[in-house]
This record gives sequence, C-alpha cells and structure tokens, in this order.
Amino acid sequence: MAIVCGGGKDTNSQVQNPDTPTTLPPAATEPISPTLAPAETPTLEPPPTATPESKNEAPCEILPQEYCSQAEIIELDYQGVTYKNIGFHLPAGVPLFSPMDGNLAKTKVSEPSHLHGFLAAVNNANDPTLLAFAFYGDLGFDNMLSSNVNEGGVIGYTQDTGIKGLGDYNIVLQVTRLNSTNDGFVTDEELLRRMFPQAFEKPAKKTVFDGQGAITFIPSYNNE
Repeated sequence: MAIVCGGGKDTNSQVQNPDTPTTLPPAATEPISPTLAPAETPTLEPPPTATPESKNEAPCEILPQEYCSQAEIIELDYQGVTYKNIGFHLPAGVPLFSPMDGNLAKTKVSEPSHLHGFLAAVNNANDPTLLAFAFYGDLGFDNMLSSNVNEGGVIGYTQDTGIKGLGDYNIVLQVTRLNSTNDGFVTDEELLRRMFPQAFEKPAKKTVFDGQGAITFIPSYNNE
C-alpha cells in the first residue's frame, strides 16, 4: 500500500523581522533616595600650643622665684683671673636656699676685701670638681655654726644694715669650680647661665680690685 504524504505545515523556524522592535521586560526600578543636604563639616579648633617657658621665668634655685630676674652680672678681675659674679638688690627678710646637698660654712668677711659683710659657703667634699656656692653681703643667720644642709634648705636671710659689695649690691653670689689644670678656681659660667639666663641678656658691669679694698668700675658692656 502506498502512503502518500500530503503537504503539511512548514516546519522551518520563523525568523523575526529585524525591523520589528523587540519588547523588553521593564527593568526593575531602584528606589531613588531623597536628596540630602551636605553635612556640615565641624570646624575643629587647633589644640592650644604650649607656650615655652620664658627665660625670665627660669628657676634660679637660690631665691624665691619673684627675685630671680633681678640678677645682674658683675665681672671682677682679681689676680689675673676674671670671675663672673651675680649681684642682687634685695629687701630684708628674703630667704636664701642651698642649691645642693653639702656642708654650710658661715663667717664674717675679712677686710680689706672687694666684698663685705658675711659669707655663707656651700660645697660638697665628695664632688671632684669642688663646686662651691658662696653668698656674700648683708646676711643674717640663726647661728654661726657650720652644718650639713640639704638642697632647698634655708641657709640665711637678707638684712637691711647697709652692707654693700661690688658697688651697691647687698647680696653677691659666686659659683666656682676647679679649673682644667686643677691648680685654681674659675667661674662655672655654664651653671650660671642655666640658673640666671635673664642676667646674660642685660649689660654687665666690669670691675677691677686692687687688692687693698678699692674697686674700679669699667663702663657696662653687653654679654655674649
């Protein structure tokens, strides 16, 4: 039996006309955030800058702080050596403090001398440089006995009896140590500059002692 196949449907795939627009599914819509005003940037205050300690406020260790800035330099030429002394004009009743632990000796100044009144000297026998602090002038003590003293301890008080030294200073301080050859003493200028930096900003006085009690003053000049 012969089977005759009749013309059926075209089984070829239909090709879409390229001119026909393609309909795409709608894209998901992202919610739009409301427009926000820009946040204000806080203004930050800069941290306070630490003010360096003024040289005029450097603690001098031997006096109440309010008197340290009164220090003045008097250079003294004596027996071929120039010593830097620190002079003060202080009212009566001001305490003087020891700048270190050591032995305190007190005595009356022998005349003739370029310094007058009383002497209070602090040194430490265990210090190989023989560093010594010597206070001259119008000083008063509880007693004249030698004793041990601690750093910061009171060694005496200023008086107002009219005693002056190196001109018109009622208190004069000398700070000395052994020289480089260990055969004499010199001013410890480095230590003085740390204790009294403001004094080195002022004109200094220069004096010459003749060994008989007379002082010759030379016009003031600037420290270097």
